[in-house]
Amino acid sequence: MKWIFSMIIVLASVCTVTATVINVPTDVATIQGGIDAANNEDSVLVSSGTYVEQINFNGKDVTVMSVNGPERTTIDGNFLGSTVTISSSERGAVLDGFTITNGIGTLNDENHRVAGGIAVRGGSVATLRNLIIEGNNALGDTAMGGGIMVSLGSDALIEDVIIRDNEADYGGGLVAYDTNPTLRRVEVYGNHGRVTNGGLTFWNSASLVEQVLVHDNTARYMAAGIWVHEGGAPILNQVTV
Repeated sequence: MKWIFSMIIVLASVCTVTATVINVPTDVATIQGGIDAANNEDSVLVSSGTYVEQINFNGKDVTVMSVNGPERTTIDGNFLGSTVTISSSERGAVLDGFTITNGIGTLNDENHRVAGGIAVRGGSVATLRNLIIEGNNALGDTAMGGGIMVSLGSDALIEDVIIRDNEADYGGGLVAYDTNPTLRRVEVYGNHGRVTNGGLTFWNSASLVEQVLVHDNTARYMAAGIWVHEGGAPILNQVTV
């Protein structure tokens, strides 16, 4: 009976374990430090300010969220790589409430720079919500995805996001390559494609695109607004270009 009673206590203790909230900069000084300290289903709650760092979710299904929204909370990549990377088979990574800026992308396996601001790759699943993606680039031979790139079998829900003033050789704003992210309530403007497509690129992608505004983007040769390329078949619902 004592053994059974002890087991009940242990099981009750396990069942009452709750997710942890890690506060930045109160508990740890950096957002990456918060992610490193977190376990799956934990939250990293970030106070207002500018955080000069690149963050990588490193396979963790955690929520990284600001207290006061993107107008008051910035992650500045300092021109050193992709500002945010979600590329280690995460299944429930969440980024909510930030301005993402000054990213220059990551070199892929073919030595091309991709995903200036946010990279969702490697079979990962992410939610990108309540963000301003601005002032990022991916430049150089066949560089793609100045603001955001979702690729390599990954998936993303992108909602209530502004993508503006980003630049790439191909796809200044967002590139969905061989994947089908969902975009809802997204505004895409002021982005530039040095070769093609300033705004949105759907390359072998059947993305659902709803309540999206695409305007005032530019490209040198073609598709300043939306580029549907090589097997792309996005579903556009209430989209203004």
